[in-house]
Amino acid sequence: RSATVNNWTVREVQNFLVFGKTQMPDDSASKPGFMGLLTSQVAYTVLGTQRDGDLRVQVKVTGIQAVMFIPWISSRYVFPTVTVELPAQSLGATN
Repeated sequence: RSATVNNWTVREVQNFLVFGKTQMPDDSASKPGFMGLLTSQVAYTVLGTQRDGDLRVQVKVTGIQAVMFIPWISSRYVFPTVTVELPAQSLGATN
């Protein structure tokens, strides 16, 4: 949702999803963030055009890992790619 109302760069969207803020913390250049994610696992794309009234933003997250604790089946699993696409709203417009 934040990507649809702000005029953020790809890097800012990646940092927001992984670290909870648009700037990467100094001490976490190679450390995973939320749910063990890295910024390289987050893709951000702007789709459509403002002129056509079809401006949308898409965020894809790949390689989300989870540890399952099910009796006799405890292991690490990788979830399928999560894709979220929403219509762009103001994208930081101030007028």
